Amino acid sequence: LSEAKAREMLQEQIADYLRPRQYPVYSPKSPDPEEPLSTPIGFLLVSDGVLAILMNRRTGTADDDHAPDDFLGSNDMALAVSRDKVFEFVDETVEDLFEGLNGSNGDYSGSHEVHTDDGDATLHEIHISLAGPGAHGQSEGHFWITGEAEVHIDCWPDPDVSFSGPVFLDGVTGEDEDGNCTFHIDARAGEDCDREQAEEGSRRLLLRRRGIGAAPPSEHEEVDPPVQMRLHHR
Repeated sequence: LSEAKAREMLQEQIADYLRPRQYPVYSPKSPDPEEPLSTPIGFLLVSDGVLAILMNRRTGTADDDHAPDDFLGSNDMALAVSRDKVFEFVDETVEDLFEGLNGSNGDYSGSHEVHTDDGDATLHEIHISLAGPGAHGQSEGHFWITGEAEVHIDCWPDPDVSFSGPVFLDGVTGEDEDGNCTFHIDARAGEDCDREQAEEGSRRLLLRRRGIGAAPPSEHEEVDPPVQMRLHHR
C-alpha cells in the first residue's frame, strides 16, 4: 500500500464521515411574512468544497434530510428550488393565464382563446417540462414548452399547429432604496422567439402566425416553420 493510496483512502473515509453531518445555521428574517424561512440545516460537501443549506423543508422531519448533489457549477453561489415547488408556481401561472386549461405538474389541456394583434387561436394543450443544459440544443437549463393550437384564419381553413420553444429564468440581485438586498427572477425567451415582444410584459402568451403558403393547408397540417409560442412569466 503506497503512501498516496493510503492518503486517498483516508480522505475518502473522512469525506464519507462528514458528508451526512448536519448542523443548524443562522436563519435570516424573510422580508415576506407569507414566506417565512424555517430553520436552515447545513450540509458540508467535503469533496466538492461546498456548503449546502436546506431551507423550508417541504415534508418529513430532520431525520429525512439528506445532503444534495453539488449544484454550484462555476458559480460562487447557487439557489435550487425543488421540482414540486417549481410546478406549484407553474400550475398557478397556467391557471392564471389560460382559463379553460386544466391539469397539473406540467400537463394541461382544454380550450383557451388567444387574441393578439397578429391573430387569434384556440390553445388546446400545453406541456411544460424542466430540461438541463445540453437538452434541445440549449447550453443552459430551461423550461421546454410544447403544445397544440388551432389558428383561426379568415376565409381560410383553420390549421391545427404544434409549437415548441425554450424559456429561461434569470435570477437578478440588487438593492432597494433602504439598502436591503433584493432578488427577483426574470423570464427570457429562447433565441427562436420574438425577444422584443416576449420581454414587453409579464405573464403573456404571444402567438404569431407565419409560414402559411398560397394554397390553403389541410385541417391537420403542421405549418412549416411551426407556430412559435412565447410564454413570459415574471
